[in-house]
Amino acid sequence: MDIDEVVLVPTIPLVTSPLDSPKAASDGVVLGGDCSFLGFPYGGSWLANYGGQSTRMPFTKRCGVSGMQPEPKIWILDGLNNVGFSGGPVIFGSGLDQRVFAVISGYRTEPSEVISAGAHHCPPPGHAADKSKVSTADEAPTKPKQSVNLNSGFIFADDISYAIDAIHSRPVGPLRETK
Repeated sequence: MDIDEVVLVPTIPLVTSPLDSPKAASDGVVLGGDCSFLGFPYGGSWLANYGGQSTRMPFTKRCGVSGMQPEPKIWILDGLNNVGFSGGPVIFGSGLDQRVFAVISGYRTEPSEVISAGAHHCPPPGHAADKSKVSTADEAPTKPKQSVNLNSGFIFADDISYAIDAIHSRPVGPLRETK
């Protein structure tokens, strides 16, 4: 199985965490449950201030658990992903019970027909339509249909176990004991 994920490991912790150790597992994720994902869409971030130091932080988006493919374990989420969230964590729970259960890998697109601006004439509000200038579908010249791929709202995320296995197989950077 090809997994196209990168795990960046800083030499020092960027933000201190109140947790003794990171919590990551998909145990407890339920179909229809709420979740969120983090990332840097279009290279963007927001600036947070921790103890007098400024840190760039990821944006957070909401989603729901729509389904799961068992092998390889891929979560199907319902939400709107954007370019730049791929590789980011998907979390569920809140507070100290928050857990990372997946890593965003992409989203599904769907074709949508482009409607030409000249195909339908709508008069401005308060003006009567000049029926001689309005073309109907039967009278419209036949042009090849065009379509664009839109975001369908289905997000794909690899189960966190694959990232954990990859980290354990080639650990680099500072190591923390797991409990």
